[in-house]
Amino acid sequence: MRKSKTLLERTKIGEFLSMEANLSSEDIDLILYSVDVASNCVFKREEWQEFVRKVNKIDRTFKTLTKKK
Repeated sequence: MRKSKTLLERTKIGEFLSMEANLSSEDIDLILYSVDVASNCVFKREEWQEFVRKVNKIDRTFKTLTKKK
């Protein structure tokens, strides 16, 4: 059995959404929960770094598109 370390305890991020993250060996396990389903993604270190870059890009674009004039 692989021992994991908690990166983020299950945390509410919206009315019906929560998330948690764990580290097992070199993999990061990201779990998103909604009322009726949970989704689990396991990332290798390089994949995680690319995922974070893409999420940051999405966030910058979102902020630009929703910026009040």
